[in-house]
Amino acid sequence: MIFQAEKLPKHFVFNFPGTYDELTFKSEGNVHLHALHFKNKNSKGIVFYFHGNAGSLASWGQWATLFQKYEFDVLMYDYRSYGKSTGKISNEAQIHRDALVVYKEVIGLYTGKRVVFYGRSLGTGIAAKLATIHEPESLILTTPYFNFTQQVKSMYSFIPVRALLKYKFKTNEYLPLLKCPVYLIHGTDDELVPYESSLMLEKLGDHIHLTTIKGGTHGDLPNFKEFRDVLKKALT
Repeated sequence: MIFQAEKLPKHFVFNFPGTYDELTFKSEGNVHLHALHFKNKNSKGIVFYFHGNAGSLASWGQWATLFQKYEFDVLMYDYRSYGKSTGKISNEAQIHRDALVVYKEVIGLYTGKRVVFYGRSLGTGIAAKLATIHEPESLILTTPYFNFTQQVKSMYSFIPVRALLKYKFKTNEYLPLLKCPVYLIHGTDDELVPYESSLMLEKLGDHIHLTTIKGGTHGDLPNFKEFRDVLKKALT
């Protein structure tokens, strides 16, 4: 229920605008993490994009253009068992180690350039945790949960406590450790992650800034000018 992965065949062909490469990173347990590296001719830096709990890069890749507009390259990868990535998700620590593997494999290409982390829904906790290890220029979190234990309890009350304890994603503990600007974007009508989660996160530090999108739901925020204004502020 938590990880709703879409599997893609090995020879699946992506069809996105612009220039991008397919990459594979080897992680623990001989797992191969599949990624798309979207490129700009005159890149200012890199956005590491951590996607939500459903689908695969076949659907998430379309959002790279939001960042390429500001001359940033974008690195998106599929979590274990998602898309063309192999293996299976066993625990939270494994997810964070995979994120670190991807970061280390790519960051050397961007020495002296700007680095931004972007997290969406499930990916907000992954991006926030990585930021405590390698702090970016800025961190953008769309539809973030306060912490994952609280979020899953609200969504799936029937899930056993032992399962809840397995995935905590303590975003509320990660954000106060950061010095970089943290931009939260949340819609008041989010049907999956309560808007109140961002209200609570905003109170954790003066470096945390919440943009409220009135009437915004869980999946339509990029359609709003307020969303695009946050990206413009963070990336220009």
